[in-house]
Amino acid sequence: VLTDSQLETPEASDDAAWLRKGLEYYDDTGLTDAERHYLDGDAPSVSEWSGGEDWEQWLTEAMEKLPEPGVEVDDHKGTPIGEGESLGLVAAEMVMNKDQVSKLPEEFQSGLFQACPAAGCPKWPVGLRISHTNAGVDLTRFALKVGTEDGEIDLTFTETLKSFPIANKEQLKAFAFSVKFGKIAALLKYPKELGALTLNAVKDTAAAKDASEKYAAVSKDYYSLTPYLIGGHGAGQRPGAMKYRLVPTSAREPFPDKGEIEEQGFKKTMRDQAAKHMAAASHSFSFEIQVATQASKQPLNDANAEWDEKTAPWVKMGTVTIPKQDFTQPVSVANVVG
Repeated sequence: VLTDSQLETPEASDDAAWLRKGLEYYDDTGLTDAERHYLDGDAPSVSEWSGGEDWEQWLTEAMEKLPEPGVEVDDHKGTPIGEGESLGLVAAEMVMNKDQVSKLPEEFQSGLFQACPAAGCPKWPVGLRISHTNAGVDLTRFALKVGTEDGEIDLTFTETLKSFPIANKEQLKAFAFSVKFGKIAALLKYPKELGALTLNAVKDTAAAKDASEKYAAVSKDYYSLTPYLIGGHGAGQRPGAMKYRLVPTSAREPFPDKGEIEEQGFKKTMRDQAAKHMAAASHSFSFEIQVATQASKQPLNDANAEWDEKTAPWVKMGTVTIPKQDFTQPVSVANVVG
């Protein structure tokens, strides 16, 4: 049975109405207690989960074993924690759109989405790192450190993929076990969980491969993959959930020639091309959010679920711009700094 509010579906272009519907999410009868505790900010930390302290330690140990970064390499040598070699480290800026921020319900106007003064939203300085990862297919990632008046806010994005392969706590447990004891031991102990995780990864990367090889690093769509809190944790603030993404607004640059990648390797080719593009022109992205409206359509505790966009359309909140900047040539991991 649909409620009156669910019957009153906003027009696709009515940003304010969709954002207001995000206030209904917390009271959705399909939301689990665990999900509601997450929104309230009082969910137990990993160390309080059954076996959670062990999982934390296993992942920490794996990171401590990574090689010390040097001037020639800063990747993770293909460990399960991720590779992460730098393709670029550049200055950027982020500015919210005053009119769009004002469309958010007051309960959601905090953090990045604080109400802008009459003169307009401030321009925040951003440190932006472009890096590599491999999840069965080579992908690029963005990491943004945004310097707001209230302190630094970190945002992370992965290209093309809209969801994360590790879907839930059980699969995370199997993954952490595999990091400590190896994939064979994990498969014997957690065959169902590790099998589901593997299928998720295969499905996601197979769907992403063609799209990931269409555009250059400065021209890809980048997604948060997992949900984040919007609003909440304050007097009178009602919590909601969102995902976020970056969509290029500049002309799309093509993916490198595959022959060049075969000759030089993915990371070097993408690094050379990214530096070339950012030295030639500025590049801008639309910063957009997807605010959850229905528990069945936008779940919190299934990170592998792609959120339905008909009941939670993407809404532009601001712009991220990478200005034109110079690089020492030839670029390498050690000097690919704008």
